[in-house]
Amino acid sequence: MLTGTFQVDHVAREARESFMIQQVLKSNSKTMVLVCGRGHDFQDNIPEEVKLVRIPVPNLSETISDPP
Repeated sequence: MLTGTFQVDHVAREARESFMIQQVLKSNSKTMVLVCGRGHDFQDNIPEEVKLVRIPVPNLSETISDPP
């Protein structure tokens, strides 16, 4: 934000995604749920034997309405 614009640090984001997946995979559970924003793409972070299922969620503004 130093330049006045928002820029994604792709290296930091990739490291964060890898760390998140490593933590989830430490579980011995057969089913794991990770809730993240739409911008995350974990496809290159998960092992081949792990199946990734993405469930789209409506925009927050579509889900929450202002009180009367």
